[in-house]
Amino acid sequence: MIDIYGSHFLENLNTLKNRQRLIVSILSNRSLWNEDSLKLLRRCFQQPLRSDQAVRQDRFWLIVSKLLYGTGSLETRLNKAANAMKVDPLHVLEILFWANPKKFPLPSDELTKLIPNREPRVFVRAARDLVRKYGLKNFIELQAAIQKASSEDLASVLAREINSISIYNCHLVEEYREFIEYLDYLSLIRFRDSITHPYIRSILFRVPSSPVVIDGNNVVMLRRSVRDLNGVLEALAEYAEFYYPFTIVFDANIKYVVPETQREFLNMWLESRHVRLHSPADEFIMEMSEKRKAVVISADRFSEWKCSIIRIDPRELLW
Repeated sequence: MIDIYGSHFLENLNTLKNRQRLIVSILSNRSLWNEDSLKLLRRCFQQPLRSDQAVRQDRFWLIVSKLLYGTGSLETRLNKAANAMKVDPLHVLEILFWANPKKFPLPSDELTKLIPNREPRVFVRAARDLVRKYGLKNFIELQAAIQKASSEDLASVLAREINSISIYNCHLVEEYREFIEYLDYLSLIRFRDSITHPYIRSILFRVPSSPVVIDGNNVVMLRRSVRDLNGVLEALAEYAEFYYPFTIVFDANIKYVVPETQREFLNMWLESRHVRLHSPADEFIMEMSEKRKAVVISADRFSEWKCSIIRIDPRELLW
């Protein structure tokens, strides 16, 4: 049943519009056609296009390009894309819907129940008849009217993707910054509150005042705890000034001075692009601080070095 007066209509409409803006931003900008964008795009799609097994990345973007910008009739382009993706041509119509919701309907479960004919041209014509019959502006409004409950909104999609990124590889969240712009105010607040790691949340919402270099050996050996590195970052997330990006510098001997019970956590950091091994570490820390104008996190005062640095004692952050 089509209901444009129910309380769910505006909520559904807002969710669909936010999602459509994000999808269009990806589809219309070839510089964003990469693996991370494809992963996010699939999260926004329905099944079967949502499946990671649908088609590999390079093939997917080629198929989309030919579907949206290629020559030939609509039927020909749909069939070629469907064959390449190994899905029904009607499912491929979803890509056209997000790209142009004034012209193409979403082949959702709700709409396919109202229009059982799965031939794309017949399906599109019947959907247009529904839009005209109920005085709707486009197919987004049609979907909002027939969708009983709001599907997963864009804020939830983005939050799930970002929460899957660990602190060890938190630089990856930077790629999601521009997508956050497509959230309305209430969705943005909900999204912000859904980000579980405080430092990652700060990367997305705070403006860094400078980079930060963390004296890895010094922090770890204060309490013989590799986990204190995570504690330092969590504390920095709430600090008056926000410091990012961060680099953790270890002496090469860190592998031998950390207790066996801490090795697993240490290895996670050693595999991170945010970590540097250098002996002596102090030399490298001073060099990075001067070159990058970075704040240093260390209990060491570096008094033997004739240089001026801004230093924060990690004990202020941890205790």
